[in-house]
Amino acid sequence: MRNFIKQLVARLPWKARKLVMFFVEHGLVSRAPFSGVYASFADVPGTMQVAEADQAAAAMRGVARGPSRDEATHLPQLRRAHSLMPLVAAMLAGGARKEPLNILDFGGAAGVDFANLLAAVDPGIDLRYLVVDFPKVCAVGRDHWRDDKRISFSDALPQAAQFDLVYSWSSVHYVPDPLSLLAKFASYRPAAILLAGSPFTSGDAFVRAQVNQSIPFPQWVLSLPKVEQRMRECGYAMAFHVAGEDDYNVDNYPPRYRVPNSASLLFLKAGAGTA
Repeated sequence: MRNFIKQLVARLPWKARKLVMFFVEHGLVSRAPFSGVYASFADVPGTMQVAEADQAAAAMRGVARGPSRDEATHLPQLRRAHSLMPLVAAMLAGGARKEPLNILDFGGAAGVDFANLLAAVDPGIDLRYLVVDFPKVCAVGRDHWRDDKRISFSDALPQAAQFDLVYSWSSVHYVPDPLSLLAKFASYRPAAILLAGSPFTSGDAFVRAQVNQSIPFPQWVLSLPKVEQRMRECGYAMAFHVAGEDDYNVDNYPPRYRVPNSASLLFLKAGAGTA
């Protein structure tokens, strides 16, 4: 339906087209997607995993669409920080590298960012790409990519492995203990760890309930200083940080808990290009 509406409004003048598409994407009134302030996941009923079937259906839609293309250049259009991982991967794969580039994608759905990567980088890049997600989501990915040996899926993180890049888009805030998860990422000794599309605050971390889905579930708003500290302890320094363009309605929160957007952080292993 959304694509049909886009085709209809494509004939409108530029300003009218932008205005109509804004309301298509956001609605006339954007209700608050989050509720409450909690100390831990245990204080919020439900988990993201109870909505696993919804996640699998969304993963199927996402990987089936593939990246959209710019009309003038036919280049891929990657929004909401999805262009960052292909950029980092391209830099790590450059030069005289002879080994395959090993990437771990935590919460990578059915391989949507693998598709983005293939669309955005040199087609000759040698890849090994592991997606970790819920079992039903992984089943969708395995079926979609059954003829591509470069990508694999697992419903659990490997106990011992080595990766060149660990990447997570909009996922680390959905686990009960994200700081322990980051330490696990660092244990793989990648050259880079890229966290994209997760909510951060300059103050203390807190949990809020995400209530804009069929089943509410908890998510962290992570403390940026605490994340930086944990990564330093693991031997990684932040080399890049940028706030995202999301603008969720958080007017139902007092000022100190208003986090309307996400952020993206890139950490590099100490001595690997950091000061």
